Amino acid sequence: MGRATTAWAVVYAGFGLACALSGTPLFYLGSEPGPSGLGWGVAGVGALAALACGAVARYGLQPALRVLLWVVCVLAGMAAFGLLMDVITLVFGQGVDNGVAAANHALAAAGVLLLAATARSVRRPPAAAVVRAPSAASGPVQLAACVGTAAFLPYAAMKLIWASGGTFAGMTGEEMLAISKRNGASGIWLTLESWGLDGTVLLAALGAFLLWGLVRPWRQVFPRWALWLRGRRVPRWLPLARP
Repeated sequence: MGRATTAWAVVYAGFGLACALSGTPLFYLGSEPGPSGLGWGVAGVGALAALACGAVARYGLQPALRVLLWVVCVLAGMAAFGLLMDVITLVFGQGVDNGVAAANHALAAAGVLLLAATARSVRRPPAAAVVRAPSAASGPVQLAACVGTAAFLPYAAMKLIWASGGTFAGMTGEEMLAISKRNGASGIWLTLESWGLDGTVLLAALGAFLLWGLVRPWRQVFPRWALWLRGRRVPRWLPLARP
């Protein structure tokens, strides 16, 4: 894992350096490009990650190095902001707004996974450890999951109001569809949006599913209603899996 993270760090640093030297913007605010100098920041994140991985390889995963890896992981997560919308537009055939920015989002997201895995690598239980039976999280944690699930409801309600012909925040569903058409939305996207179930709502439902997967016993074993997956252990690389 350390070697893979080091390789990513070198690639990401080179990517940021190339964009900074060529004046290519990596970040956008809406349709407006951000300063191309932010590429130096991306290069710095990659270089810092490479230095941290090199130190881990030489001295082991010391507490200070673990903290540094998590700091770089957070920075990479900030750089990955916008990846979700890139995925949504690609899935529904609209294409990304900017290819270089989308590549930055994807590289940064890959770094988040690699850096987190490296920072947690020594915390994995030994192979001979006894596997505990699936168990639910504590009451307060489940209460937090309830709050998180409820946070999705206003957004879903807004979409349903527009789909039923109502007005929300001074805008009607017809106006929203017109904006989506003007932005080049695909036929699938427009059809789902007319039902109040566009890609963002479906992803919100997936978010609630994953949220409960983190606090219920089936984050370790798929539940009965998961069809052919029921009873199987959840792979470690899925967000549902227990750390």
